[in-house]
Amino acid sequence: MEMNESQRPEGEVQQAIRAKLENERRDKKDRRRWLIGTVLLLLLIFLLFRVFFGIAIVEGNSMAPNYQESDLVLYTRIHGELERGDVVLAEADDGRILLLKRVAGLPGEEVYIDERTGSVMIDGKEQTEEYANGVTRRTVIQEYPITLGEEEYFLLGDNRENSMDSREYGPVSSDQIGGKVLAVFRKN
Repeated sequence: MEMNESQRPEGEVQQAIRAKLENERRDKKDRRRWLIGTVLLLLLIFLLFRVFFGIAIVEGNSMAPNYQESDLVLYTRIHGELERGDVVLAEADDGRILLLKRVAGLPGEEVYIDERTGSVMIDGKEQTEEYANGVTRRTVIQEYPITLGEEEYFLLGDNRENSMDSREYGPVSSDQIGGKVLAVFRKN
């Protein structure tokens, strides 16, 4: 048989009050821990994507069919040494244009585009580029061969007949490379 508060002995009322206050303190402490944990998690996510990683949306078809319009790419801002074939995000035209391109020429190499065959030659060796689509044409803007400096890269789009890249803008410095693509996410 249960008693109401006025019928309980005074010790039981005090115990019930203490228990209720203890539960409220525990709930308040749990909410505070949850809030601090959530804030720390959001801060960690912000730092990861502001300092270490980034997400970009592919615009245009200069990297088709490997990267298509509206694809999302996850890239790392801290990329270390780049290799031929890596896909990078780079600034061109004094930072006004962000490019998604593939590394074709590395620092110190000589890049030549054979006007007759459309072949990309690096240090006199024809490159096999299974990712390239279409014929690689020269532009009148660049003089060939191009010898890259210590911190310069020659970038090309995969869709060679429809890409503005180092053939237009010239080599890009390592400072202009904002990241290396890690993954692509396609809507379809």
